[in-house]
Amino acid sequence: MQGWMPRETDECSAAYRNNIVVDALAQSIEWDHCLEGSLKQGRRFFQGEEISLVQKALSKIEIGSREDCGADKPTITLDIEYSDRVSRYADDFYSCEPAPEGRTFVRNIDELTFLLRKYASDE
Repeated sequence: MQGWMPRETDECSAAYRNNIVVDALAQSIEWDHCLEGSLKQGRRFFQGEEISLVQKALSKIEIGSREDCGADKPTITLDIEYSDRVSRYADDFYSCEPAPEGRTFVRNIDELTFLLRKYASDE
């Protein structure tokens, strides 16, 4: 699972995109995101049942789109990298708009997002 994008800047700004990368084989999580105006970066290994909870949340995600359109959260994208391809998805919260280029709308991404944000920390 990936959510990594090349950096145009190393400074926290409105244009900065938070990233979390999960390496399922290594059972690790790597992140860089802005928190309270400060860039936070790190990497750690999953502990206990964390990786299985991430896998369970990932299994709940399915292709789909909503009839209505949200307006109060950032666009969440998910890239799943396989040995021979990358599948690119976007949260269906904004499915009333055209899908971002090369992405398919999915639903039920919030639980995965919550877990990854929780685990993307040194604390």
